[in-house]
Amino acid sequence: PGGPMRATTRTFIEYPDRMRIDATLPAGEVVQAYDGGHAWLRDRNGIRDAPQPMREQFAQGLRRDWIALLLAAADNRLMGRVLPDEKGLAGRTLRVVELWSDQLSPVRVAIDAATHLIAWISYETVDPGGRAAIRESFGDHREVTGIRIPFTAVVRRDNAVMVERTITDLQVNVAFPPAFFVKVQ
Repeated sequence: PGGPMRATTRTFIEYPDRMRIDATLPAGEVVQAYDGGHAWLRDRNGIRDAPQPMREQFAQGLRRDWIALLLAAADNRLMGRVLPDEKGLAGRTLRVVELWSDQLSPVRVAIDAATHLIAWISYETVDPGGRAAIRESFGDHREVTGIRIPFTAVVRRDNAVMVERTITDLQVNVAFPPAFFVKVQ
């Protein structure tokens, strides 16, 4: 409602089911964490459990993370089907698959046929704003410990830009303290 907003975030993920986001927003510091079904928040109002709809959003968001999707597909934890190819930027051929499970609503994944890099993921969501088509497009792929990681992403909701994200630092296989994702008082 207030227009565009800049935020600095640090996102920590421990696959398959732990995530924490520390955000610096104009309104102050916010922490959101998900730990295998439990979720909590910390902001200027204190620390509290996340409500059930937010816990489910966290869980779905983590399952839709492109790395989590590829890991789950490699481990045969998802069902899938090949969809028709699409044309991407500069007419590049994109191979498209749809992946799902009983815990994940269908997600479409597009891979550049020439480079084998992820181009985008898309899915539908239903929230208080209604049903919407979400597409997260990736770019600026850089090598990090032998893996090509997209350092930019644009998230669109029904073609309106909702988030533009740029990674400035990425570390792989970082060990977290045991209680890092757990709610503390």
